[in-house]
Amino acid sequence: MTKIFPKEEQYGQTSRIRRCVVSVSSNIAVGCGRRASNETVHFLQISRGSLYELETQLI
Repeated sequence: MTKIFPKEEQYGQTSRIRRCVVSVSSNIAVGCGRRASNETVHFLQISRGSLYELETQLI
């Protein structure tokens, strides 16, 4: 999707979106690797925050 952005947005905005996407998947992986369910929930909440950030950037 980021390949269709205007030239002036291809570095800054694209970089932020890609970092956000990596953050979501990384936090889900870390959370699933935790032994305590409250820790898993904590990392899932962080992922959710990153998804809201991504949604805002796309809007």
